[in-house]
Amino acid sequence: MYSFGVPKWVIHSIHILVGLFLLNTGRNLQAGTPVPAMSRQIIAALGIVSALYQAFLWFRNGGRGAYSYGVPSWVVNLFHILNGLVLVSMSTNFVPRRFRLSPANRALYLMAVGGLAALYHAFLAGRALF
Repeated sequence: MYSFGVPKWVIHSIHILVGLFLLNTGRNLQAGTPVPAMSRQIIAALGIVSALYQAFLWFRNGGRGAYSYGVPSWVVNLFHILNGLVLVSMSTNFVPRRFRLSPANRALYLMAVGGLAALYHAFLAGRALF
């Protein structure tokens, strides 16, 4: 069980689906396909939710506790917060142009983060089943 009694399979499924979405968006961006406005809005919303929810968990738990394989919860919280901020900055115009990632680096970031999230949570889900 995760926070508030959410079953593990729900968390793993969400991370796998979001990871595949980010991976696919990054692959399309790499191929030269512009990211549709709806996808940018979804990515911004995912970033906002990720950053705020993980900040709330960090505040609530005081950074105590651990996730799978003994990873301290503050590390997981910080990773999600930073990743959420990067996703928001990539999908909006809040960041000045000179600090924005190039399309190639955005594609690489989305594919790396999405692929790692999907694979890691697929591994955890598979481990929980057997």
